[in-house]
Amino acid sequence: MHHITQTTTATTMLLLAVVLMVPWQITEGVENLLLNPSFEDTPAGTWNTKGFRAEQYADDKLDGRYSLRCSERKKKLVGPSQYTTGLRMGSGYELRAYVKLLNDNPDKLWQQLKAVVRFDFTVKVEGNTLRPISERPPRCVGLRDQKRKDCLAVLKTWRDKLKKQNAEKKKLNEQRKKEKQRKKQEKKKKKQKNKKKKQDKIKKQKQREKDKQTKKDKNKKDKEKKNDKKAKDKTKEQKDKERNKAKEQKKRDRQRNKEKKEKDRQKAKDRKEKAKTGKGSGARSSRNQTRIRTLSQLAPSLETQTAERTRRDVYHPIIRQRLLQRQRHRRQAQLPQTPVAGEDEHLMLGIETAQGAYIIAWRAFVRSEQGWVLLTGNINAPMLPFSGAELAIRGPDEGIDFLLDNVTLYEIPERSDWLTASHAMIDEHRKSDINLRVTVPAGVNPADVDVQLELKNHLFGFGSKVEDKLLYRKKTQHFRDMFFNLFNWATIGSFKWRFDKSRDLYSPDFSNAEEALDVLNEHGIKVRAHSIVWGVQKNIPDKVVATPPEELPRLLKFHTEYMVNLTRGKVEHWDVQNEFLHGHWYEETMKDPHVSENIFKMARPLDPKVKLYLNDFTAVNSGANTEDFHDMGVRFIKANTGIQGLGVQGHVKEFIKPTSTMIWRRLDRLAETGLEIFLTEFDIGWRDDVVRADWFEDAMRAYFAHPGLSGVILWGFWKDWQTYQDKYLVYGKDMKFAEQGQRFVCLTQKEWTTRKTFNLRDPIPPSVRGFRGDYEVIIRKRGIPVQRETFTLGKETTVVDIRVTDSNVPIAVQDKHDYVPQCISHRDQKSVGTVNSSLSQSAEFTCSDRMSPTSGSFNGAEVSVTCEAGEIMTSCSSFHAGHSSGTRRGERITVEDGVVTCTAIKGTGSPEGVRASARCCRASELKCDYRQAGPSSPMDGAMAESTCPPGHMPLGCSIFNQYSVLEGAFPNQDMTSCLAQSGPPLSEDPALKSGAVSYAACCSKPGLQCRQVASSQQPIRGVINVTCPLGDVMTGCNVMGEEGGLAGAHIDTDQSSGVSHCRAFVGNDLPDGEAKVSAVAICCNSSSS
Repeated sequence: MHHITQTTTATTMLLLAVVLMVPWQITEGVENLLLNPSFEDTPAGTWNTKGFRAEQYADDKLDGRYSLRCSERKKKLVGPSQYTTGLRMGSGYELRAYVKLLNDNPDKLWQQLKAVVRFDFTVKVEGNTLRPISERPPRCVGLRDQKRKDCLAVLKTWRDKLKKQNAEKKKLNEQRKKEKQRKKQEKKKKKQKNKKKKQDKIKKQKQREKDKQTKKDKNKKDKEKKNDKKAKDKTKEQKDKERNKAKEQKKRDRQRNKEKKEKDRQKAKDRKEKAKTGKGSGARSSRNQTRIRTLSQLAPSLETQTAERTRRDVYHPIIRQRLLQRQRHRRQAQLPQTPVAGEDEHLMLGIETAQGAYIIAWRAFVRSEQGWVLLTGNINAPMLPFSGAELAIRGPDEGIDFLLDNVTLYEIPERSDWLTASHAMIDEHRKSDINLRVTVPAGVNPADVDVQLELKNHLFGFGSKVEDKLLYRKKTQHFRDMFFNLFNWATIGSFKWRFDKSRDLYSPDFSNAEEALDVLNEHGIKVRAHSIVWGVQKNIPDKVVATPPEELPRLLKFHTEYMVNLTRGKVEHWDVQNEFLHGHWYEETMKDPHVSENIFKMARPLDPKVKLYLNDFTAVNSGANTEDFHDMGVRFIKANTGIQGLGVQGHVKEFIKPTSTMIWRRLDRLAETGLEIFLTEFDIGWRDDVVRADWFEDAMRAYFAHPGLSGVILWGFWKDWQTYQDKYLVYGKDMKFAEQGQRFVCLTQKEWTTRKTFNLRDPIPPSVRGFRGDYEVIIRKRGIPVQRETFTLGKETTVVDIRVTDSNVPIAVQDKHDYVPQCISHRDQKSVGTVNSSLSQSAEFTCSDRMSPTSGSFNGAEVSVTCEAGEIMTSCSSFHAGHSSGTRRGERITVEDGVVTCTAIKGTGSPEGVRASARCCRASELKCDYRQAGPSSPMDGAMAESTCPPGHMPLGCSIFNQYSVLEGAFPNQDMTSCLAQSGPPLSEDPALKSGAVSYAACCSKPGLQCRQVASSQQPIRGVINVTCPLGDVMTGCNVMGEEGGLAGAHIDTDQSSGVSHCRAFVGNDLPDGEAKVSAVAICCNSSSS
């Protein structure tokens, strides 16, 4: 490893000077993970230069003596690379390098530069499991002196071992080949035998069929003889009748034929007379021409109907996508391909699964006259174990020479206080003050009046892409109800050019998108239209690609005007150009670098109210394009295009965990443009539902906290209608909420909302802090709603004056459907340790109490207790020594070196310390796995659930909360997990918010059966007791109370009777008659005890 301060003085000074100019700053002394970054030493031994000529270059450099000249490149993706072992899983890393092109490609407007980090994964994903990858050879590139010699020696050993393994493998393959040949011969003989049997069987079958047919023919002949005999037996009278009848019929036929011939002769005679006089020919000719025109008009009509029917049948997204793929393959085979930046899009989209390559930096618009160009970007290392990584600078087109200098790769440390910081940022940037002033008329008792204040619609955008048909089909009413409940924004993606149902480019048909837009407008949903043009060639319609270049300007002008006029006054945003950083087909085809800028200029005056956006990816979900997207936004502003926003897509790839530090770093850079920023296509993929939900929640908190972001649009939310099947909120025909969907609802509609009720017998607080958006105020008299007022809360303090009327007439109040009544989080599920019993099988199932001394009286004081040798802890609880209320932070279970510790933590507000109580049991074959989950959302009533492994059940439940009130811990009804419920925060300070953490002592034992026993909720002060049924052993005890303020619980065993009591303590400062508290015990029995 090298330190930047260990490089030459000139290099250090220049680096610091550059830092002062570039917003993505690095500090002096940061550790560079690359060797020889300025190429002052020969690149051999530090940089891999295979496939091109690399040499130190002294004529053009940033500082020092040399830069690196890369020439004689025969392939596009060839460039210098270096291997490093300094990267850590999940950490953030940033690259800064300077590149200068020495020549250009005359056939292209721009060149692209990129840097790729290729990780050597030590595991691979198979389904939901990780499998080790076979041993890899050591990498000796970048090592020097003795280390290099040692590495080469290890490499030689590895190669010898591999050679031996290959020889053994070859021998084994030969044996397998011989065995396979033997089996093949046996199979062939068996096949021949079966074939002969089959032939014999067929021969017999044919003979049977022949005999059957012979018998059938004989029966037929006999029947014919009988019929002939019957015919001969007919009487002569009958034959005469038939003969006479036939004669009469012939006579009638001759008469009709005679009359017909006479009519034909008369018609022929009439036609000759008309031909002589010339009458009737023009009319007949006109009728014939009319007939021909009608048929000619009918043909295209039939063709149009067939095309319409075909388009209607294939409009389903999945079928249409497959057809479009086939069309693209045919187009690529027929049309000449123009080289565009999108050729390597599969790399930009994220991971190359086989090699583990990620784009860390990307520059899309580079030419030689620009001189030295900063290639910078950042990534989060994937959440898969890897042994090392290789950084590769991938150059432009083959034949383009370039210089490289000052390459720096360094770590960006994650903020440890990011969650607390996000709470404070959300309070600052997403909330404002409400001054609510209510006047009550004379004659109305203020105690009878309740004022209910509720946020109905966020100012911040929460939305999703929506499929057209789901908005107007009769069978999708449930989907529409859920969509309008969850979101206030929508993206219609079928405004893309390839969804035009018409074959004529100048008579487009976007009727499906129009119908969906009307439905969304009717329900007050704001809409993003996506998109006017898309520069990546494979996403451009064939009919557009086939248009001659000289016709494209006229076509683009028509298309832009048509699309903007189509949605005028109906949409909030238009994505004018999609993924311009990754595809420049229009510019390259028309040889005009200003095509996209001109499209903006054409669109701006057509709808002055709509905001025009650039939309692209890897600018926030990763940092590969952040700098380039920032520069492009600035360029469009300087060109007076009328641009108003940057849309960042946000497709987070597998194995990449989004972190707030990197998200905020990227958004800070984009926000410097002054443009509005929307996250337009957000989704996260991971095979584990809980892990995916954890990452989704963390990312949502980071996005909502940043002041530069105005909205988050999901790229679909229903699994049945999503392209990516592991990125959904709801699934199934009945649209059940997955863990990720529950987190979304709990954030947007519970934690990030404002609902307050004031009774006018007490003064209303002078200032109420609320989330920004549209509010509804309901006035209730004696519980009956009689008056409604509305207002909007923006960035400034809003004064709301309400005059209560004399009316007592009830009004209708419509509440939102609550799709997630209880917020239960399973985040960060893990085991803190396991313990197994070492007792003999004859040992009985018995339990004892172990109590700690009293802790100190200061906030955060801790005290612990452990079990004795041979005992296993099944429960951990805590309580205030004097049973006062105050606040406990609860208890925590830790396991170290096989010893389980129960720790009680004191909170604020009580003069007394706390004590820790452990339940310690002895039993044969008892195994316990101590599980932890949480924290929950930091709000009243939110829960964290720690789930037991299969075959285990919770014998004790514990709760911990850093700041908020504790409402208790208890097992679920199925006895498969423990739930810890949080109360309201103790302070209005947003930095003092935290959720509940759940602990579960999950144990198993043959024949063990357990159940929950709870006392009835009792509105009294003092102690609440509950005992187990006769024959059961109490293994756990805790307290549950909806009002919080609990003094704790512990198990107390009567020494004389041996009966164990679960004692729950009600805080002495809770109002009498209001505190509903239960003692919750877990009772078990074992058939083997």
